[in-house]
Amino acid sequence: MVCDSSTEAHQLRTLSEAEEAGITYVSGDRKLEGIFPNLSIFENFGIALMDRLTHRRGIVSRDRIRDKLNIEVERLAIKIGSRSDRITTLSGGNQQKVLIARAFAKSPKVIVLNDPARGVDVGTKKDLYSHLRDFASNGGAVVYLSSEIEEFYNFADRADVFVNDTIFASFKDDDINEGNILSAMFGRSGHIEFDAESEEVAS
Repeated sequence: MVCDSSTEAHQLRTLSEAEEAGITYVSGDRKLEGIFPNLSIFENFGIALMDRLTHRRGIVSRDRIRDKLNIEVERLAIKIGSRSDRITTLSGGNQQKVLIARAFAKSPKVIVLNDPARGVDVGTKKDLYSHLRDFASNGGAVVYLSSEIEEFYNFADRADVFVNDTIFASFKDDDINEGNILSAMFGRSGHIEFDAESEEVAS
């Protein structure tokens, strides 16, 4: 991944370098790569913030983590009972919201989401899209990977279609539609190409 955080672009090789550059990641496979099933909702949320919310003596500021959690619970409308309950007591959609809240709480510049709406209900998806739009409108950048075409409609500013691990076609704005994307997915010619350098669409 290339980050242009200054006048000179550089390649990020480790997770720590990505985090220092303001990039955070949310997996769609919450059971394997997201949640810690034996930990509480509070601990699952706070584990990513402990480094920055730890006092000089090595004591974690639980009050500050709780305050941030309360803000995200309200903002994302996460339905939870006690913060001390295991995260597995939540529905799948609310577990996913906790992971997204954890990402937002780190105040990133870029959020990379890999199929984050997989297995969640329609209402949760709509909430997710709304919050990601707000994040982008406030200067953030969202990289959204999905296998569901309809997730990009009226949501993404640009959609890249990969074929054999290479970008086959790029679409922008009104050109992000089922016909163009399906055509590109099957490697068909006649697709619309988006020039990332000039930001112009050519048919």
